Amino acid sequence: MLIDAFSQARKKVAGLRLVIVGAIHDGQLQYHRKLCEFAAQRGVVGDIVWVGKRKDVRPLLARFDVYVCSSLAESSPVSVWEAMAMGCPVVSTDVGDVSRHLTEGHSGYVVPVGDSAGLADRVIHLFDPDVSRVDFGRRARARAEAFAPAGIALQTERIYQAVIATRKNT
Repeated sequence: MLIDAFSQARKKVAGLRLVIVGAIHDGQLQYHRKLCEFAAQRGVVGDIVWVGKRKDVRPLLARFDVYVCSSLAESSPVSVWEAMAMGCPVVSTDVGDVSRHLTEGHSGYVVPVGDSAGLADRVIHLFDPDVSRVDFGRRARARAEAFAPAGIALQTERIYQAVIATRKNT
């Protein structure tokens, strides 16, 4: 689905490259070959960079214009939160709790699972000259900061203070 979306977006956005992060394990070699064949059929094999496993994705995310999560199923995709924390606008399938935290048209986009055309359209939109990916990224980062340990501690403290204040009044 990601390669299909990329091939559609590549037709509209000159110079677009797809960077795929993650190890290719022995059990995935046949699948990887099929993906490469699919990319070749779509004419985008030379525009895809397979970077393999990374312990620290921050340097990569810092260079990305857009992060795309094309998962079919997830509960809470850490990669989306990492991209948001790095100020990267996100286009994601509607998996897990993504739609609760990624504000449609504000910090990124959420499309139905399996909708490669929707993924492509949203990526293309983020490369429109009238759209500021920097603003999308800034808003994504602000949302992700709410999940940082300091933010969670502050929210927890506020809850405790509210409970204590309620008990003092009873």
